[in-house]
Formats: sequence, C-alpha cells, structure tokens
Amino acid sequence: MISDNPAVQATVNVLKTGAATWRLTGQNTYRGTTTVQQGVLQVGSGGNGSSLGQALTAGTTGTGRTTVTTGGVVSGTGVIKTGLALKGGEVRPGDPVLAGAESSFDAGGKLGTLWVNGDVLFESGTLTFQVQAATVHVAALANPTSEGYATALSGLATDYAAELSGPVNQSGFQHDHLEITGTFAATTSGTKSIVIVPTDGATFAAGDVFNLVDWNGLAAFSSATPTFVLPQLSDSSLTWDTSLFSSQGMVFVTLAPEPSRGVLLVAALSMLVLRRRRPRHDSV
Repeated sequence: MISDNPAVQATVNVLKTGAATWRLTGQNTYRGTTTVQQGVLQVGSGGNGSSLGQALTAGTTGTGRTTVTTGGVVSGTGVIKTGLALKGGEVRPGDPVLAGAESSFDAGGKLGTLWVNGDVLFESGTLTFQVQAATVHVAALANPTSEGYATALSGLATDYAAELSGPVNQSGFQHDHLEITGTFAATTSGTKSIVIVPTDGATFAAGDVFNLVDWNGLAAFSSATPTFVLPQLSDSSLTWDTSLFSSQGMVFVTLAPEPSRGVLLVAALSMLVLRRRRPRHDSV
C-alpha cells in the first residue's frame, strides 16, 4: 500500500513510466496525483463490478486525480479515486489474463468493470471494451421499421434498468464496463476513439444491447463526436447503432436502416436529452 510520509509532511505523487505493468491493490491513501505516461497501471485485481464497495476491496489509486497521457494505459477492476483525465492514453477495463503479466498487450484481457469515483474528462485517447455477449436483448430494437422501435429506444434505460445495472461476470453480463460515479465530459478538440473488441466465440444478433459506460449528468459527447471502431458483423443486413452512446453509454445491433427510416430515428432520439443513470453502486 502506498501512503504519504507524515514524518516529513511529504505528499506522494505516483508517476508511471516504462513498459512494465504496475499493479495497485489495497486501499492506497497517498494524497498526490497519479499520472500514467508509459506502460500499464492496473488499478485493482479480482473485482466483479457488482458495487463500489466491492471494487474498493480490489484496489484503488490514491485520493488525488489520475491522468493518462499518450503511451499510457489504465486497466483493472478497482477504483480510480477523485476522477480521471484521459489525455491521449487508453482505458481498458478488466484484469489481465495472466496474473503475472508484465506486457501491456495483456492489459484488460479479462472481462470486467473499472470504476471511477469522481468525474471523467475525455480530451483525447481511446476507450477499449471487450465484448462477448450482450447486456440485454431487446427484440423491439431489431428492426427500425417496427411499430415499437421508437418506444423501445426512448424507454430502454428505464424499462431494462435491472438488466443494465447487472455486474460483469463470465456467465451473464459478458462485456467490459466503465462505471463513473460523477460526470462524463468530452472536449470539443482532440481525437477520441471508442474501440469494441470481440472475444473468441462472440456472436451478435439484431436487438443486442451493450451497456459500456454509466455516469451521472448530461450527454458526454454533446459537442464532440468520437470515432467508433466496431466488430464486423457476419450478417451484412445488420449494422451497429451508436446513437445512444453519447446520452446512454450504450451501442446496439439492428437492421441496417434505409433513408426513409430517418424521421423515425430522429423522433426517438429527440426524447433522449438527459442521461438516465442506472445505479449499481452502494454508499461507502
């Protein structure tokens, strides 16, 4: 565990450099900042994302803000305290496949939830999520021309709140997740990428919904547009719909829309002004 040195009234700042992986476990109490410039900082190990309290036991940063710059990666299933600034680096929720992995290639290799107990500022960089199966399947979202499509789209966060707030595990909620207790804001400048990586055996069907990020407050990308790097779908009639990511942190698979469906989509999306949080954390 890393803590300040009260004997000399010194505040510890953590600076991650070099290609190796550093792992933070336990309740670290240092009050300084955490900066990841190179390699991987794994925050926590063995978490399952069921609650903030559970993630805290997996491991934490200190109480200062964390910044990830170009060349740095943060991963794990613990808690980043007091907020995160992504300035060119990468976030990969989940623990490594190999417990003793020293290579950044394995960072976030397991499915899992990474927590940020505070706000997230996304200036530039990459959010990477591995997916194996959907959070929930919503049949009404399979076809944009169906009668219940607009209703299902606008009511998704409330109608399926229980399913969307479920913890990540290897047999049910099968994809990575980023849980933010504060706000999620993206700047207007800077290159931002959302990368979805399918695991071995992953399959996708129309109506599959993936809840990747939860936060409090308004839409994260109201004035910025991220680039999505999405898995190729084996069925050419299907497409990824990313229209809910800015306001809901979700993407889903649906039938490829035709030009005449545009009015229906606009009507449904106009109802999604505020972010509806799906709480999964307890009080600590």
